[in-house]
Amino acid sequence: YNNLVNQKIDNIYKIDNEDYSKFLDIKNKKKSKKKYIVFLDQDFDHNFDFSMSEKKISNFDPNLYWHKIDNFLKKIDILFNKRYKIVIAAHHRRPRNDYPINRKFIHNKTAELVKNSVIVLGHYSGSSTFPILFKKPFISLDTKDFDLHAFERRACLNFLKKELNLFSINIDKKEKFKKNIKKRLFKVNNKLYDKFFENFIGFKVGKSY
Repeated sequence: YNNLVNQKIDNIYKIDNEDYSKFLDIKNKKKSKKKYIVFLDQDFDHNFDFSMSEKKISNFDPNLYWHKIDNFLKKIDILFNKRYKIVIAAHHRRPRNDYPINRKFIHNKTAELVKNSVIVLGHYSGSSTFPILFKKPFISLDTKDFDLHAFERRACLNFLKKELNLFSINIDKKEKFKKNIKKRLFKVNNKLYDKFFENFIGFKVGKSY
C-alpha cells in the first residue's frame, strides 16, 4: 500500500487487517523477560452461531472439552517442570470472570502474549495468524469432540495442520508425554509460514513483513 501511494497512483484503498496491523505495531517492541506458553481460547462455551438457534444442534460438551484442556495443560507443566507459565489468551467474546479452568485468562493481549511466548497452543481461531507472523511454534490440539460440533471445526483444523505441517496432539489421550517430545514442540517451518502469509494473510510484493 505504501509503495503504491508513494508512486502517486490513484484509486488505491487500504483495507485494514486488524491482526496484521497489531503485529506491525508491536513486532519491534522490546520483548518481555517473561516467557509464556500460550493457549488461544475460542470461547466454545458461548458459541455465537449456535446461540442464534432455538434448538440445540450440537452434542459438543464445553465442560468436557475444558476438562481435557486442563488435563493437557497439566501434562505440559510436568513436561517442562513448570519452567514456563501457561496463560490463556481469552477470546474477545468471553465474558469477564467467566473462566472454566483455574488458569490465568488475559483479555486483549493476544498479540503481545504470542510475541513473548515460546510455544503457542490452539485449534484454528483467527488469532492463529499471530504465531505465524511472529514465527512461533504452533501446536495443533485435536479432539474427537470437534466431530460432534460442526463440520467447520474439523475442516478448519485440518486445513491449518496441512498448510503449516503442524505438530498435532490429541488431547483425548491420557498417557504422559515422553521427554523426546520437547524437540517436536519447538519446531517451526519458516518456509511454510512464509507461504501461508503470502497466500492468506498478506502479500509477497515488497515483503514489508
